[in-house]
Amino acid sequence: SVKRAEKRLRAIIDTQFVNDEVENPSITTLSDETVDELETFAKSHQVDIDIERDPVLHFIKLHGCQGDVLQVKDKIRDAMAAIGEEKTKKEAAVAVFKHIHWIRELSDGETEDYDEVFSFEIEQAYQQKKTQYVSRDSVEKFTIDFKSMQETDLISGDIITVKRVDFTEEEKPVNWDKMPVDPNSKEVPVHLVTIQSSSPEYKDVESKFNVTMTGRYSQILSIQRLQNPMLYWQYIARKKEMNKRNPSGHKNELWLWHGTDSDVLNNINTQGFNRSFQGKNGVVYGKGVYFARDASCSDGYAHRDSSGQKHMYCTWVLTGEY
Repeated sequence: SVKRAEKRLRAIIDTQFVNDEVENPSITTLSDETVDELETFAKSHQVDIDIERDPVLHFIKLHGCQGDVLQVKDKIRDAMAAIGEEKTKKEAAVAVFKHIHWIRELSDGETEDYDEVFSFEIEQAYQQKKTQYVSRDSVEKFTIDFKSMQETDLISGDIITVKRVDFTEEEKPVNWDKMPVDPNSKEVPVHLVTIQSSSPEYKDVESKFNVTMTGRYSQILSIQRLQNPMLYWQYIARKKEMNKRNPSGHKNELWLWHGTDSDVLNNINTQGFNRSFQGKNGVVYGKGVYFARDASCSDGYAHRDSSGQKHMYCTWVLTGEY
């Protein structure tokens, strides 16, 4: 009976305890701090963890109770996502830097560019109409007041003048309306233009929509063109880079649809598509931003607002090779 009990116990252990492995190139870039956090988290859940950051053999092996292993894997996925977001931020910073420079005017008459990441963060704050930018860097601690266009060093107290240089005035799409300005004569960062139903632009979008939506809706209330210069320049810069990397003649972009809730429209219009805005819509196949070839598919994710209206984006998306 003891042997039967041992055998039964081993069978239970074999079904409850699992070995799992995570492979991802981003594992090689995990910091020591992140590795410590993952090891501590795994230990608290009684999961054995082996992290190998070798450039060739990069993996994370797990062993433990199935439910605990799944929790540790979720923690690992969050760490991988954070690395991906940091990479995306750096790529966006490079894209913006090709068009927008923020510059310090030094006391000796010389000028000095903020680096790519600082320029990107400063430009984001500027476009979002914040009154100031506050550096979160652990070394360079300063603020920029956008009204006076002055930087204040938070350590020395020194104040210098800054300026914004825009190299892109001629690069906006020809079909865009002129961007309005605010009471301070500063160009607004986002402009929504309601397109006339008689225009070719309206009819083109309507036609694409009706390919899969005919008979599935009562009426189109409006079609608006979203004009956001910063997001447009980022897109064009990334498209140029993708065209260089992928084979000549490869179609790197597709016209796709995205249905969403009304409460995230402003976030998308000002900051672009971001997985943090997607809520329950962005977790069906993992955290992310989802686009569809057919408007009818995206229609399922466009939930009605308090007025019973739905909202959907039709946009070019850089898909590359997939």
